[in-house]
Amino acid sequence: MDQVEETGEEIIITKRNRTVAKLGPVRGEALRPFVGRSRGVISVSRDDLIAPVGENWEVDADL
Repeated sequence: MDQVEETGEEIIITKRNRTVAKLGPVRGEALRPFVGRSRGVISVSRDDLIAPVGENWEVDADL
């Protein structure tokens, strides 16, 4: 992988002399860091997530 990143050349991966995969460089879009990747997509509630919501669900009706 380091060689592909450095040279930009594709590598063909074989198994028993048969091509099984190609490893190539990522072109175009730059990779975003993992931390913060979902910023603006996911929102986190500041409410108490385990407090009762005051709604009866169908599963609770028989209790």
